[in-house]
Amino acid sequence: MSNNDILLGIELRCCPICGKEHNVEIRKRKTEIKIKDSMVNYDEKYYKCTNVSDDEDNEYISAKMLDENLLEAKDVYRNKKDY
Repeated sequence: MSNNDILLGIELRCCPICGKEHNVEIRKRKTEIKIKDSMVNYDEKYYKCTNVSDDEDNEYISAKMLDENLLEAKDVYRNKKDY
């Protein structure tokens, strides 16, 4: 976990990382993505499985969360470009 991660909450989910239903953390961090010709910094949300100790392989996102992350990045891009 990097120092810019923020814990937003905890949710009971069926976890695809460990295969068990348990409370997973909902987290947010600053990240960047390239959209067209620009690098865009935005807040990315993701789930973190606390049953697995490997920090590299204990994060995932749902399809809904992926859509929300992409919309957030596009909004930042539009604001940056004054669309």
